[in-house]
Amino acid sequence: MKTKLIILLYVVVIFSLSNAQENADTLKVFKTNSLQFRVYDFISLSSFKGALLSYKYHCSDEKAFRFGVSVRIDSWGEDETRNMFYTDTSLLNQKRDHIYTNIQFIAQFLKYLNLKDEIKLFYGIGPYLSLNLNDFDTDEVVTSGNVNVYDKKRKNENYQFGLMGSIGLEWFFKNNMSLHAEYGFNAYYFYENRQTLRVYEHSQDPDRIEDRKVESDGWGIDDVGALLGLSVYF
Repeated sequence: MKTKLIILLYVVVIFSLSNAQENADTLKVFKTNSLQFRVYDFISLSSFKGALLSYKYHCSDEKAFRFGVSVRIDSWGEDETRNMFYTDTSLLNQKRDHIYTNIQFIAQFLKYLNLKDEIKLFYGIGPYLSLNLNDFDTDEVVTSGNVNVYDKKRKNENYQFGLMGSIGLEWFFKNNMSLHAEYGFNAYYFYENRQTLRVYEHSQDPDRIEDRKVESDGWGIDDVGALLGLSVYF
């Protein structure tokens, strides 16, 4: 099934490339090259998903190719100290660290429909690859009659490969600069690998180690959300 998906994606890309080469009209509306900066989920900044930098090449006014990359890295840490009073006094020290990394590569064939209008409608489709990494590290020390040390490490890897579609509007406010808003969606195959390592250390009891690995895969259809962007043509 994976092989069939990859073959289908290549057929779509090759068809788009060959179709784009059929028309070599002189560019009258667009310039040949442009750089695009797009922001994900600009409507709700509380759920900001990052930004996408793209290069777009117009082979004609109606047809273009867009290649983009998006990188997002989040890192945060937390320290906690808590006193617990039982028959003997206990002290809990806990430290948590989390690093999230997301990398996306996107290639799309774009088609513009109403070139004579001031606001131009376009749609696009093409393959994309996404990599999501989550690293969690928790250290916990409980000091009581016996010293207990708990260490947990968790790593999640998620890979997605599929097709991304877009539909949007573009408006030129200067000769070589435009604003565009678009909505994206994708259909993809995903593979996920989750690893969890727990280490328990006691001052008197034997140490204990738990090592767990879970693999999963499947198919999904999801929306990318709204994107707002700026293009500079040259």
